[in-house]
Amino acid sequence: TTTQIGNLTTTQVKALTSTQLGAMTTAQFGAISTTQIGALTTTQIKSLSVATISVINTSQLTGLTSTQIGALTTTQLTSISTLNLGTLSTTQLDGLTASQVEVITVAQFGALNTVQLGSLSTTQVKSLSTTDIVAITTSQLTGITSTQIGALTSPQIVSLSAGIVASLSTTQFTGLTSTQVGAFVTTQIQALTTAQLGTFTTTQFKGLDTTDVASFLTSQIPALSATALDVLSATQISAFTAAQIAEMNTTQLAALFN
Repeated sequence: TTTQIGNLTTTQVKALTSTQLGAMTTAQFGAISTTQIGALTTTQIKSLSVATISVINTSQLTGLTSTQIGALTTTQLTSISTLNLGTLSTTQLDGLTASQVEVITVAQFGALNTVQLGSLSTTQVKSLSTTDIVAITTSQLTGITSTQIGALTSPQIVSLSAGIVASLSTTQFTGLTSTQVGAFVTTQIQALTTAQLGTFTTTQFKGLDTTDVASFLTSQIPALSATALDVLSATQISAFTAAQIAEMNTTQLAALFN
C-alpha cells in the first residue's frame, strides 16, 4: 500500500529492483518522501516510468540530487512539468547534461527564471536548441551573463529575435565574439541601439561582413566610433553606401579613409 511504501527505509528503497520501480503506480510513487527519493540510485532513477516522472511533486523534486537529475533519460526529462522544472535549484540544474539540455521543450525553457538561466554552464548554453533561443524573453535575458552570450553558436545567434538583440545590455554585448557579430543578419544589425553601437570593439567590428556593413541604417552611423571604423578593411569600407558615408562626421571620415 502507499502507507507501507512511505514507511520503507532508505536501505529498503535502494533494494527495489528496476522492475519493481517501473511497475509502481503514480499513487504509490506519490507516497515516497524526499529522503527516500534522494536514496534512489541512478539505475533506479532511469527505471521510473514517464507517467511517474510526470506526476512527481515539487516537494519530492527537492530530494533529487544533481547526479540523479543527470541520470534522467531525455524522455523522462521532457515529461517533467514546466512548474517542476521551474523549481529546480541551480545545483540540480548543474547536473543536466548537454543531451538533456538539447531536448528541453519551449514550455519548459519558458519556466526557467533568471537565476536558473544565469547558472547554466557555457556547455549547457551551447546545447540549447534554436527553438528555445527563439523563445527567450527579455525578462529571462537579464539573467544571462556576457560569458554565456559569448558561448552561443552562430545558429543560436541568428535565432535571437531583433527585439532580444536590441535588449542586450552593453555588458552582454561586449561578450559577443567577432564570429558571432559576423553571424548577425540584417534585421539584427538594424536593431542595434546607439549604446550598443558605441561599445563595438575593434575585434567585433572586424567580424562584420560586407552585407552587415551595408545594412546599417543611416540613423545608426553617427553612433559608430572612429576607433572601430579605423580597423575596417578596404573590402568592408567599400560596402558603405553613399547615404551612410553622408551621415559620418569628420572624425569618422578621417578614421575611415586614413
